[in-house]
Amino acid sequence: MTILMERIVALKQQLLFLTRGNTTGAMTFLNLCGLNQKNPPELFTMGILQCAVGFHHLFNQNHKGAMMELGEGLCKLRRMDFESGPFHQFEQEISAALDFIYHTQIELAACGDDLCVAMYQSERSYQLLGAYAAGQHLYRLEKNPSDGTDIVFCPRSSYSGEPPKVKLPTLNAAEDHLMAYGFK
Repeated sequence: MTILMERIVALKQQLLFLTRGNTTGAMTFLNLCGLNQKNPPELFTMGILQCAVGFHHLFNQNHKGAMMELGEGLCKLRRMDFESGPFHQFEQEISAALDFIYHTQIELAACGDDLCVAMYQSERSYQLLGAYAAGQHLYRLEKNPSDGTDIVFCPRSSYSGEPPKVKLPTLNAAEDHLMAYGFK
């Protein structure tokens, strides 16, 4: 079996864990595979998986876990130094989604029914996020006819206008894109 086939089999096993809602199992399986994070294909695989786990957490009301996994996945993708192409585009979309989640969490923590307190990207603001609205449905997916699907922030408090949203990151790559980066 080739190395590429072994990775495909391992990735299918991880996706099986994810589709069953077992993010811990997916990450444990990945760690047991002994991935070497200095090896670009394995670093890339780990980054993609952590982003998938992050979105699983986001839509299962674990916003803190979502931010942590997306942040770690994004760091791994950035270590790949993609400068263009579908992997670079995906990295940019993950970054935009993570910023969106961070800013909507700050907004949720800073605003009550009658008052909003200004919060900035400081250690104190981060501490004020507290439980990150754990257990609350704050995000939903919405079809966007122009470019796929959006993540929409929809807390219990109502917005006077259109609720904030960001494009759901989508990786559109083919085998030749992988080969261009030396993934065998």
